[in-house]
Amino acid sequence: MESTIITSIKIPELEAIIIDCVNSCLVHQKQAVKQATNELEPLLTREEAAKHLKIDLSTLNRWTKKGTIQSYGVGNRVYYKLEDIKKALIKL
Repeated sequence: MESTIITSIKIPELEAIIIDCVNSCLVHQKQAVKQATNELEPLLTREEAAKHLKIDLSTLNRWTKKGTIQSYGVGNRVYYKLEDIKKALIKL
């Protein structure tokens, strides 16, 4: 059984505790929303990915087979995530 302790606390201290709790909850909520948004990121078709990178489909296919860009598939269809395309870009 949990025990309850009753103590006196000043209003500013209570406000600070409440603010800390609310801020902590907001940070966790923001992270959850960001993660959910990343998971719901729209997928690009091969044509859209190639157009985005301004390359030919054969180049995209070669980069995919080489492992430079991660692809995802459903049935016979191939898709790319914009985040993965951005990760594949390297700084020169």
